[in-house]
Amino acid sequence: EMLLFYWNLGSDIVHKQKNAPRGNGLLQQLSNDLKTEFPDVKGFSLRNLKYIKQWYSFYNQENTIGQQAVAQLRNENNPEFLDLITRIPWGHNIAIITKCNNTEEAFYYANAVLQYNWSRDVLKHQIESGLYQREGKAITNFKAALPAPQSDLAQQTLKDPYLFDFL
Repeated sequence: EMLLFYWNLGSDIVHKQKNAPRGNGLLQQLSNDLKTEFPDVKGFSLRNLKYIKQWYSFYNQENTIGQQAVAQLRNENNPEFLDLITRIPWGHNIAIITKCNNTEEAFYYANAVLQYNWSRDVLKHQIESGLYQREGKAITNFKAALPAPQSDLAQQTLKDPYLFDFL
């Protein structure tokens, strides 16, 4: 629920800042107001409000790659989109938006967090080691030559999720 609130708050911040003069202290004032209104709730620091705005803006940026599936996922009216990014912890979301280059990569890591139950440190390590770029890059004709279950299995065997940088 808090992440849905953050999402709506991010939307409000972005839209208010479009109409406000630059450097008007909107975020600082909002931070003070929220802390006063909700003294027992953490998460309304100026720094966190900047992350909330960045989080909302990141998923609403124009996707220069033009991936149709990602564009459909990004649609605010799509409950699966919000369900995905609000099911992972806030700290994971911050790591994703600060370290990923685009929404396609971000969705990949968000799905992986849910699938593999990664801690924030594991997530950061996987992003920094380039798992998204390494995974499934082998060029094959499995999809054309094999039925779906077998082609998926064959493709999975060629993926390289392991990193042996500790050796």
